[in-house]
Amino acid sequence: MKTKRVKNYRRTIDLYDTHFGLKTNPLEILVDSTFARQALVQQLHIEQQFKCTLSCEFILVTSSCIILECEKLGQLFSGALQIIQQYKVLKCTHKVHKDTSAFSCIRRRILTARSKKCSETKSRKGSLLFALASNDELLQQYARTVPGMPIFFIAHKRINLESIPTPVSLLLQQKATRAPDLTLSECSKIKQFCDRFGFSEESFTRRKKTKGPNPLSCKQKLHKPHILKRTTTKRKRKRIKMTWAMKQVVERLKTEQSSKDA
Repeated sequence: MKTKRVKNYRRTIDLYDTHFGLKTNPLEILVDSTFARQALVQQLHIEQQFKCTLSCEFILVTSSCIILECEKLGQLFSGALQIIQQYKVLKCTHKVHKDTSAFSCIRRRILTARSKKCSETKSRKGSLLFALASNDELLQQYARTVPGMPIFFIAHKRINLESIPTPVSLLLQQKATRAPDLTLSECSKIKQFCDRFGFSEESFTRRKKTKGPNPLSCKQKLHKPHILKRTTTKRKRKRIKMTWAMKQVVERLKTEQSSKDA
């Protein structure tokens, strides 16, 4: 699994833990029959995949209604039943009988978690939030209405975590922009502290200087090859120094030549 995707998943879980009181020690992941069957079809080991995906401790759970539904479906979900039976089974508080569907059981758990309003209390002891591992689109729609509920699904031969829904991201933006409620005494103390240490309310913003173009994005100049010009050079000649004897010989030859010409 790509490290960037894993980092985003872990950041999302930490965000749900910080702002909505999701229990992450350990994180309770409710696995239904559709998720287990899809993992069997795509040959994925659920526990190993979650270990690669999550940085926190987790526990895989299921409910007695999900096991009953797998038994009722017979051979089609026999492999999914064997996978689910390995996990911790949560006892359903409602009456369990053959006509009860796993969909209604999981939906009841989701609605109970939503009615608890964990986002306001932020108390992890009273939090009923859990992570949903399901490939059922209707259950995923119900889970999206609960702020801070992670939704896992299987696609492209891996376990994926659904990104933060738009209403939840808007809620987080409101929390970030909301000013803290301070009393008059607290405001006066902050002002005294600022005056004492020389902090001013005016914030000086540095002007950005105009920067040149990125040298890596610019086209480099083509270097022309250096052509050597052909130049004519005069040959250096050695000068012979005339001695007195050589001068006498030259004069003698000149006189002989002149006598012959006469």
